[in-house]
Amino acid sequence: MRVFVDECVNRRFVRRLTGHDFTHISATSLRSTANGALLRAVAPDYDVFLTRDKNIPFQQNLKSLPLAFVILRARSNSLADLLPLVPGLPDALDRMAAAGGVKPGELHEIFPE
Repeated sequence: MRVFVDECVNRRFVRRLTGHDFTHISATSLRSTANGALLRAVAPDYDVFLTRDKNIPFQQNLKSLPLAFVILRARSNSLADLLPLVPGLPDALDRMAAAGGVKPGELHEIFPE
């Protein structure tokens, strides 16, 4: 799966992820783009939008976009708080793929174990 990683996710976290194609916003020209415009810009090229923004389902009409969303429910953006979520992310992405791919607006939240 092609996963776009929001700027509110520590980019060092992305280096720990394997098994899917992860692109952090810092590797693109989309830094500081507002959420609505950002989601429309990445939708044609990605399957999943990965963020720490737990309010995104209330701020955007997720079902209007051909993306699935994964929210990392870490206490902070520090690598130490994000690392416990590493095992849960590939599992969530693999479940989406096994179910026939992403469904528009599909939302998964990953909590620390």
